[in-house]
Amino acid sequence: MALLALQQGEKILDLGCGTGDLTNTIFETGAKIIGVDKSENMIQQASRKYPHIRFLIQDATQLKFENEFEAVFSNAALHWIKQAEVVLHGIYRCLK
Repeated sequence: MALLALQQGEKILDLGCGTGDLTNTIFETGAKIIGVDKSENMIQQASRKYPHIRFLIQDATQLKFENEFEAVFSNAALHWIKQAEVVLHGIYRCLK
């Protein structure tokens, strides 16, 4: 987390957030964060555990954000994605 050098109020996207544990850790730094995951089950678990955080079901290859985030965080998701170039273009589009 220290490598992220998060600033109070920064808007962060957690890509492949899973059950939301790291999403919540980032939230506790004062960042504004949205967690996305392809798995409906993971998003349901995250939403139950952390109702104060916005979680969305979204495929990393079809991100629906544009110019919204200071940073995109992903802990253990990118290595599972076969369409890396598509995802990277989507991440770039998400960033301010």
